[in-house]
Amino acid sequence: MIVAYLLISSASAAVPMTNSMREGADNIFTDSLAAAISMSFLAFFSLGLSSLISGYKLSTQSYI
Repeated sequence: MIVAYLLISSASAAVPMTNSMREGADNIFTDSLAAAISMSFLAFFSLGLSSLISGYKLSTQSYI
């Protein structure tokens, strides 16, 4: 869970800076920043989905 929170906080901190940089100049660097932020959000959602599935499997497991 700590990794998921670090992923979402780093992506959300980078979004305003990337938007302000893209207003000044739209080049390959700002495009790669936007792609990295998108991948970070995708990694957060996939990690969240994985933990939900893991929690569901753990809760439906028979202990006897």
